[in-house]
Amino acid sequence: MASLVGQPASAPAQQPQQGQPLRLLPATLADLETCTRLELEAMLATSQLARVLHPDGITDAVVAEQTAAKAKKFGIPEVEYIKGVLPPQAGDNDGDNGGDNGAVMVGYLRMYTWATDEAARIQPPYGSAVDDDKTISHGAEKESASAPRPDSDATNAAPASSDDATGLQKIKIQERAVHDGLRERHVSGKKAVYVSALMVRPEYHGKGGYGRQLLTHALDRARDLGLLVFLIAQPTALGFYQRMGLRVLETAVVDFGESSGLGEHRPSLMCFDAGSGSR
Repeated sequence: MASLVGQPASAPAQQPQQGQPLRLLPATLADLETCTRLELEAMLATSQLARVLHPDGITDAVVAEQTAAKAKKFGIPEVEYIKGVLPPQAGDNDGDNGGDNGAVMVGYLRMYTWATDEAARIQPPYGSAVDDDKTISHGAEKESASAPRPDSDATNAAPASSDDATGLQKIKIQERAVHDGLRERHVSGKKAVYVSALMVRPEYHGKGGYGRQLLTHALDRARDLGLLVFLIAQPTALGFYQRMGLRVLETAVVDFGESSGLGEHRPSLMCFDAGSGSR
């Protein structure tokens, strides 16, 4: 597992244990900052793109910005935040890790459920990553659309120079445009469950099937409602999602250029057919 970049969130008081079941609970508004720090830890540990977009690592400015973006989505009927927590061990009374009474938040899931024709019709707008009335300036995003975008929180703290700002803006706009295109072609207008975030603390990766437990919650929800599940996966996560029964519908290619240090980026739009009975 790659090492963390930047300032880590509060370290869990208990050590990872193999196979310990998570308690899956609705996240509260007060949990969103922990979700943000956990997400940044996970992304910086596994994604070169995240490391380029956050050259200063986890800063208070980035955390505040992304937490505020999550809060805008919180409470919308179609959006659900689920946290996965481990119960505290004996003698553990540290409650600063997103759990209750010393429980540790290991990961979280954010998903949209569009279960009716009307909900599917008014999904968040796609193809708007480069709209004239939307700007990204010094990492602060301003959108005119009233509906929240399903997989993006505001991202970049102020970069070191205007040249850096321009480069980071272009990378983020390119990434969002590619993601918007994938959703427009495969998800738009469909009744479905859309998993927009599935994050597990890096120190728990591969330790106890915690990502599987969180994703199973979404798959079971889709199965109960007779819906498809969609998500966009990064190349490093393809194997995990395929083992969970999802299949690739399309892999997009965006070339960030050699000067960015990223080269080609290949996100995949994946689908799980709950009606097929596969897992």
